[in-house]
Formats: sequence, structure tokens, C-alpha cells
Amino acid sequence: MSAPKAPQGQFTLLYFASATSYTRKQHDFLPAPLPILELHDKLEKLYPGIVEKVLRSCAITVNLAYVDLEEEASKGEKGLVIQPGDEVAIIPPSLSLSSAPLTCKSLSPPRLCIRSEDYDFIDQFLHVAAVKL
Repeated sequence: MSAPKAPQGQFTLLYFASATSYTRKQHDFLPAPLPILELHDKLEKLYPGIVEKVLRSCAITVNLAYVDLEEEASKGEKGLVIQPGDEVAIIPPSLSLSSAPLTCKSLSPPRLCIRSEDYDFIDQFLHVAAVKL
């Protein structure tokens, strides 16, 4: 899966895992610029209930970098603004910053272990990242 290119004046929003299931889409194009703190409200209007059922447990990336929404809120008007052409992704909770990574301590040296239910997401996300590099 390659990341679709947004039309002029818009950004690409990629959905993975539960976000894909909820929206029944792999991506959307939304108008830019859009302050990152308005993204949840925008998605709630498009997909009623998505904030409570999906987004509260997910992380967000912009151009492959995780965004700390609390930190952005503390910046006020100087917070991150999604620009035309940006790529935003909704990351599932099992791989978000709020989850501690799984490690296989029985291996020497210890390695990161991935749950089988995350394989498809990881494959899609890494493919998108490789296309961007």
C-alpha cells in the first residue's frame, strides 16, 4: 500500500486497525491548514462516535513523527498545524506511545516482540514509511 497523494490544499489522513474498521476507509483527504487540536472535532463530525470509540486510545503521527497532543495544547496558538501535503496517521493503541513495548526477555540480547495481531498494521506502516524515504 502506498500513501495516496492529497489533492492541492489538502492533507492525507491514513487509518490503521480500529480506525480503518470504524471509518471503513484506509484514508481520507481533509482541507489544510488544520490545527492538530481540531483534528478530533473534524473527525467526530465526519464519523460520529469515533473520538470515544477509537481516537481516545490511539496515537497520531504527522509525517511519520508522533504528536503529543497534550504538549501541543500547552503551546496554544503556536501548536502544530497540519499543512497541505502532510501525511497524518491514526496509530492503533497496541503500538501507540501509551503502550509499553513488549520485550522477549528470554532472548539474548532481549528483543522487541510483536503480537501477531499487529503484523498487518506494521507491514502497512513500514511500507508507507519506506515509500516516504
